[in-house]
Amino acid sequence: MSEGTYSDEQLLSIDSQLRAEADDLLDRRGLRNLLQPFGEFRVVGSYALHLMTWRDLDIALNAPAMEVDHFFELGRRVLAALHPSKMSFTNGRDSADMPPPRGLYWGIRLGDIKKGAWKIDIWAFDYERWLQKTAECEHLKQSLNKESQLAILRLKSQLCRDPRYRDEVTSADLYDAVLKRGCRSLPEFWANIGGTST
Repeated sequence: MSEGTYSDEQLLSIDSQLRAEADDLLDRRGLRNLLQPFGEFRVVGSYALHLMTWRDLDIALNAPAMEVDHFFELGRRVLAALHPSKMSFTNGRDSADMPPPRGLYWGIRLGDIKKGAWKIDIWAFDYERWLQKTAECEHLKQSLNKESQLAILRLKSQLCRDPRYRDEVTSADLYDAVLKRGCRSLPEFWANIGGTST
């Protein structure tokens, strides 16, 4: 999904295709039913915003009282249902040394993400953090129109090939650059965040 330059129609088609694949993970392969006993959850990020350019699913779980052992039970059920090639756990809730966000985290890989496999992030938050995360997503969704959606999709489809993406800059940086500062090209984006285009 990350090679070449795409037309607007192709970018919208890729987003639609990836969200359909995500629906398959959530529904046919059982991820939605698996999550429900653990608390209220929302699928956030690029899936909710119709801004998908690669296979990345972000899930925010409202689970303020969840014990680590219970979160590991969630991980065990994900393992049985999806057969991931890799799962990584982070306790960002109980250690002041961990960077935000505060919460329990499963990072799930269904194969080599460099070759297009799914990456699924599940965060268990307290209620205030969960409400903040879901409200931020809804605010972004309300801020988008067709023109800004396409501008973000164009830039994301190019940025995903840049080694600085995810390490130095994130999707949130890109959304801010387009929606708040009017960036519409990679040079504009890098100039606005203090980087240099390559």
